[in-house]
Amino acid sequence: MEERKEYLEIYEKWMSKKDLGPALKEELKEIEGNEDEIEERFYQTIEFGTAGLRGILGAGTNRMNIYTVRRAAQGFAQAINQNGRKDNRVVLAYDSRKMSVEFSKESAKIFASNGIKVYLFSEVTPTPVLSYAVRSLKCSGGVMITASHNPKNYNGYKVYWDDGAQVTEEKANLIINEVNKVDNYLDLETKSFDEYLKEEKIQVIYDEVYAKYYEEINNLEYMKKGDKDISILFSPFFGTSKKAVAHVMKQYSFKNFSVLEEQGEPNSDFPNLDYPNPEDPKSFMLLREKAKITKPDLLMATDPDGDRIGTQVLHNGEYVVLTGNQMGVLMVDYLMNKVPVPENGYIVKTVVTADLSGKIASSKGVKVYEVLTGFKYIAELAKELEPKGEKYIFGYEESYGYMPRLFVRDKDAIQAILLLAQIASDLKDIEQTLIDRLEDIYLEYGYHEEINISRNYEGIEGKEKMVGIMNLLREDFAEKTSLELVKMQDFYYSIERDFTTKTEISIDFPQSNVLKFYLKDRSWVAVRPSGTEPKIKYYFSVAGKDKNDAEMKAEKFKEEFFKILE
Repeated sequence: MEERKEYLEIYEKWMSKKDLGPALKEELKEIEGNEDEIEERFYQTIEFGTAGLRGILGAGTNRMNIYTVRRAAQGFAQAINQNGRKDNRVVLAYDSRKMSVEFSKESAKIFASNGIKVYLFSEVTPTPVLSYAVRSLKCSGGVMITASHNPKNYNGYKVYWDDGAQVTEEKANLIINEVNKVDNYLDLETKSFDEYLKEEKIQVIYDEVYAKYYEEINNLEYMKKGDKDISILFSPFFGTSKKAVAHVMKQYSFKNFSVLEEQGEPNSDFPNLDYPNPEDPKSFMLLREKAKITKPDLLMATDPDGDRIGTQVLHNGEYVVLTGNQMGVLMVDYLMNKVPVPENGYIVKTVVTADLSGKIASSKGVKVYEVLTGFKYIAELAKELEPKGEKYIFGYEESYGYMPRLFVRDKDAIQAILLLAQIASDLKDIEQTLIDRLEDIYLEYGYHEEINISRNYEGIEGKEKMVGIMNLLREDFAEKTSLELVKMQDFYYSIERDFTTKTEISIDFPQSNVLKFYLKDRSWVAVRPSGTEPKIKYYFSVAGKDKNDAEMKAEKFKEEFFKILE
């Protein structure tokens, strides 16, 4: 007799659960007999990785639902209770996505059932405010229910340790081990949410945390007091950041700041915005339509959880898109030239972020550190350097995330919007735009061109294809390509290979599945499977004599690189 496939047994276990919930039950009934769909939903339990959970909403172990969320919460609670503290507490926040409120309440019940005090925000809240709240409330950890900029059928579960940063490998492995021990996730028992509220094991919060956060904002030394003439049209992309951004813009007297009300209120359907990602210029379509009438100097947007920003600049009558690298360069340039630079100051960028900001900082005697992708690494480095007397100035990555000051230990679009708006305001006073300033920077340091490409690989076959691509690049690419490679860095095996001298050395980075190839002219491409989405990201960076030269070199580099993969 043929052995029963495990994923079918798990599917039947879910189907036989009497109190599964009508929506999940109906969803499972609809796929009855469809073995391919059952396998895709049940062939694995959605992985709790170093960034927590993120996945498609729905029924199944490979989906985001109350049972996979309860499992994650139970594992995280077990990890927290191993830290030696007697007064463990966590803070929970959520964004505007489907099931975010339900997931936050289910998590709160699980933590409370494990003897952990819970603070839960009463309204949608940006990720940076959650990060701030962890330290402000002296919590053992925190959870942000969000899928960031993913499509509307996704949700996620980001976990933070007591320093307000997302967990790095050591803590992540502890949590993952505990999560993997939770095999009764369908039957975890708790009291009702209201009972825990009455017992004060869950406490609802909001104003008290925001008030302290705004105090910190009020002390940003890179911001100037007084009325500002720059005009800004802003969209929170139906997410969490409208209130906070409007508040801080008023705090610093941006008199011509307005919100695109059509996208102002939380809405999990993201009408006409299936991909609420400020990295994608197409997401600015409605902002640009509105701008035809009012012609604001800047169009700005955040993703739904308020940690990334996108910006377009009115320049010579047209709106010009700023890339994540370009915004970072403008911020570093401003902090190096318009704000007092502390002794022993440093900036941090990721290994896939372009080199120009490093050149600017180095020219001012400021140290430049590189870390792996993820703000947890930037926060971890800052924590390590604080006792040594080194002074944090700025940290960022090319994917539209910026951490201007350390009272938040994660990307903070609220702070970043203020900083970029302040730069634009100063430039407008001398009849320049952010684009003008970029051109001046290129004239001084050389023209830099970056191309970032993401390719999706959905489902079981997609996962296998991603593995195959990384293996090809790691093992055979250098021999097969016509590109003049001089060096490769493999951050998974912590090695650097010099193709000219045929030598190999160790590099000191945490283990991560990232490859970086360098050409003879110092151009490079980095390749990284996403930790939260079924995609591989490719980052190309070149420098040229001028814009045309750099663009031509970048296109040729990209074309030659993908020949082997295709």
